[in-house]
Amino acid sequence: MQRPELNLATTETLQSASKLGGAIKQARLARNFNRTDFATRAKISPATLDRIEKGDVAVRFGAWLLALQFCNLLHLLDQASNVDADKLGAHVRSQQLRKRVRKVSNKSAQNNANLNKDLGNNLGKSVNKSELTNTSDEYDF
Repeated sequence: MQRPELNLATTETLQSASKLGGAIKQARLARNFNRTDFATRAKISPATLDRIEKGDVAVRFGAWLLALQFCNLLHLLDQASNVDADKLGAHVRSQQLRKRVRKVSNKSAQNNANLNKDLGNNLGKSVNKSELTNTSDEYDF
């Protein structure tokens, strides 16, 4: 029975996974590790390592990362994790900067209207120094 992940993967994805799996296999062979030893040290099963080396896209990403880390190929993913490397994404982000819009509830809109009304009524009115000082204990720390 074919896994659904294979139906969803594009040809380009399958080719990239195959190349990456081949790079892991070549790194393992260059270090003279057999599958069992490499898998044990990378903390994955030998069957999972075999599937990774064949480029199986259904293998969990964490297992791919462990295999890449053990053979010092994790740096191959640096460009993918670099946000600035995505030129199209950077362009779209710069063109469509999101503006934060606050939703105003009816209650807060009424409070703002009352505040503006009070401010309008008090414009030009002189303020005594005694009105500015706090005589209550509500601000004591």
